[in-house]
Amino acid sequence: MGRGKYRKRAEAAASGTGGGTAGNAEKTAATVNPERLAAQQRRRRKVILTWSIIAAALVMAAVIVWSLLPKPSPYIGFAKCLTAEGAVMYGTDWCTHCQAQKRLFGDAFADVAFENCDYAAACQEKNITGYPTWILPDGERLEGMQPLQLLADKTGCSLPG
Repeated sequence: MGRGKYRKRAEAAASGTGGGTAGNAEKTAATVNPERLAAQQRRRRKVILTWSIIAAALVMAAVIVWSLLPKPSPYIGFAKCLTAEGAVMYGTDWCTHCQAQKRLFGDAFADVAFENCDYAAACQEKNITGYPTWILPDGERLEGMQPLQLLADKTGCSLPG
């Protein structure tokens, strides 16, 4: 019994006669309140504007966070090359020139062969008296803070771009 009722409605809607959705759409369009339609459009614009502002704020926050992230040192390859070639820096934690030399490398200093003379017997064995002291693979000693370019020239390691 219920099936016949739904079939009749479907046939009427398909033919466009009697109670179908096409007839209701025409009636609805003719009776829309312009003030109500304008209010709906204003609400939609507010929602779009709000979400646009939220999206822009999220993008800006992501850019700021990304720019604050630490960047890897460009000297990592250079530091690894110095170590591979056999260059060693001798120094101490309290030595200001040693600290300045380390700052030239940035995070890449972790890859430099370094002997801390506060703890290493090697400094006495090598007769290190000033800090920092670089001992190069050929035995040459460079005392004091050295420019990275000089270290590159002496070891054959290349500096980044």
